[in-house]
Amino acid sequence: MSIDWSKAPTATHYTPPLDDSGMWVAVFWRKEGNHFPEAWQVDDDGNLNNIQRPTVVKESLERMIARPILWNGEGLPPVGVPIEAKHKNAQPDWARPGFYETVIVAIGKQLVIFEADGNGSEKVGTLSDYIFRPIRTAEQIAAEEHQKAIDELAADTDWILDRASCEAVIAAGYRKQVQP
Repeated sequence: MSIDWSKAPTATHYTPPLDDSGMWVAVFWRKEGNHFPEAWQVDDDGNLNNIQRPTVVKESLERMIARPILWNGEGLPPVGVPIEAKHKNAQPDWARPGFYETVIVAIGKQLVIFEADGNGSEKVGTLSDYIFRPIRTAEQIAAEEHQKAIDELAADTDWILDRASCEAVIAAGYRKQVQP
């Protein structure tokens, strides 16, 4: 299920329709503390009907989906948000080098607790030893791979080709073939 949060920009929660009967329609909610001062009922045409001080029933509370928290990479990541982390001094024999996807379970003044390998276990690290960033998009990954290919070509030619020439060669479809 894909939720279009842009329809209700101040909504904090969403309740999907219960069935196709029309009795339980989709609703966006704005939650403040333990109260819901505002809601937007989604009609059959996708239009929103604003409701002030709506009545919240148990069935809606049980099915509510919280709006995902977005993190732009500024400051520390919020708890519970999927991110990429990297230990600053990782060595392959004791820590995973490079960035890897994880979820922050808790952050203290000096320590951070991560989900480890998605198997329910956790690991603890010192905050100052890690670099955090938002999970990259497919476009960002492709751009990084493109830049890496250009850099590798330049290095393979002992920098005889300048960067613009390497970019042109890669754009023309050149890919390094590894000798068997």
